[in-house]
Amino acid sequence: MLKQAPVGSFCVLAVGAALSWLVVTYGVIPYKNAVIEQKDSIIQSKDNTITEKDKRITELDRQLEKAKDTPDLSKLPIWVDQTAIKRPLATNEDLNQDRVIGKTVFVSHLPVKTTRLSGIGPMAYEVNGKTFQDCDLIGPAIIILKGKSLVEHCEIQAPSGSRFESVLLLTQDRYAFGVIPFNDCGMLNCNFINVGFAGDADGLEAIKKGFKSPD
Repeated sequence: MLKQAPVGSFCVLAVGAALSWLVVTYGVIPYKNAVIEQKDSIIQSKDNTITEKDKRITELDRQLEKAKDTPDLSKLPIWVDQTAIKRPLATNEDLNQDRVIGKTVFVSHLPVKTTRLSGIGPMAYEVNGKTFQDCDLIGPAIIILKGKSLVEHCEIQAPSGSRFESVLLLTQDRYAFGVIPFNDCGMLNCNFINVGFAGDADGLEAIKKGFKSPD
């Protein structure tokens, strides 16, 4: 014959269960929720901090790029008209590349190579194998083109009222001294400032055709 459990035992169990439910519902669960909310808040704060740092890094990178593209006019030679500087100044690293694009280039700063003039001629220094595109080339300088050098779609700034021929120097001999030879170089859509060209009659005629609107 089965014994009947005392009614009091069921009451104790019921009360215990109720108390456990109350503790879980009004104690543990809210505490866990609060901890979760606190963690979420910390994560959000970290995310915001990272976002702000990323924005700051992006802004600093932008300022750095802007600084690179801003000419340092304090480093210009004293004879240069600062109002003529429209493009970023070419760095030594730029000038050592085979192609220079969109820079202000001082012809006297270009790296040169030693070569011997044709025949048993003397040693000379020349700019070799470079292409200048959308650049401002600034003198004072007289350039003589050699090899496969060419000028295309370029402009030259000559003093007001002067003729285009005033920047062309006709050579009288096979050798020309005091000039800067450009060997196998290309000048594409460039602007020449305080620069002239030397060469024989045929060479100068070819140079004239490389400019957009010679006088």
